[in-house]
Amino acid sequence: MDEHQKAVNELINVFTETYNRGVTSTEDKIKKYKQFTKKSQNELSDIHNKLKSLVKLSSGNENDQIRFILCQNIVGNIEEIIAQVFNSNDNLITLTSSLRYTLESLIQTSLCLKEKIHIYRLYYSVHWVNKNKLETMLGRITKECELLDLLDREEDEMIKTIDKSSPVDNLTKIQEKLDKIAEEEPTITFDNLDYNGFSFHSVLIKGQLIPTYKKELVKAEEKVKEIEKKFSQSSHMHSLFGKKIQPTEVFTKKILLDKRPWSEKAKEVGLDREYEVMYEYTSSLLHCVSYSIFTPSFFKEEELFLIYRMLSQYLKKLILNINKLCNLDKWEFV
Repeated sequence: MDEHQKAVNELINVFTETYNRGVTSTEDKIKKYKQFTKKSQNELSDIHNKLKSLVKLSSGNENDQIRFILCQNIVGNIEEIIAQVFNSNDNLITLTSSLRYTLESLIQTSLCLKEKIHIYRLYYSVHWVNKNKLETMLGRITKECELLDLLDREEDEMIKTIDKSSPVDNLTKIQEKLDKIAEEEPTITFDNLDYNGFSFHSVLIKGQLIPTYKKELVKAEEKVKEIEKKFSQSSHMHSLFGKKIQPTEVFTKKILLDKRPWSEKAKEVGLDREYEVMYEYTSSLLHCVSYSIFTPSFFKEEELFLIYRMLSQYLKKLILNINKLCNLDKWEFV
């Protein structure tokens, strides 16, 4: 028995239930849970509209607005995912990745209910991640400029040794050789390189693209500093941690950065068993390994039933979490 089948069998054991009378075939069970998923999709749409209203109503209360904006984005993402699920014709990759993302959303919202600081982690840490991504991208573009400059120098050296008897043919061979080197290198900025040439393309990147990224990086760094200052001066944040927070601690002392692995987060909210089984189940399908290479793009009926059953369960729990986080029952909506 392979690892994937073991995971499927484990899922059957974890999620065993007594079915309603009249629901006998696997096909009927799949239809049943697709209907439950559709019902949850409609509930999420209603919640999303309510959260939009609450974001506007809470403009004078920053802490409430943070909660509502965060939940609005979580619900919006799940809405899009469920729409993709129903449009996927039960595609393996779409269903598997959607199920995993939904479970992770359930874990995150459960942590928000258990750890008050987690709401702020999810809301603010995006700025730290954005800064790091800009730094990485800028480094990548700079390296590509260095490659362009190297190819430009090599081209100049080759031209100096060109055979004068057939300059055009030799120049073409030089360009083809260097173009091949450029093509074989994975790059993100070499579009229109054939037209611009190495030297001019490098000038364009240095004069236009790099300054743009540097400007965005400065904005991101300023935003991070703004958040650090804000948290260091916030009595609300001090009360959450029981101490005064220094600006340098905000993103370096695990205050707003949560580096716990998913398994640990899941364990913290009692979802470790589900995450463990789900990780084993989905990894063999989402990654390029032996099983996924030889597995068809669509599930067997038994697996499809499990997917929709788990998806409907996670959605139901996620909706309960969102309702609790935002106290939706206490609000009256027209």
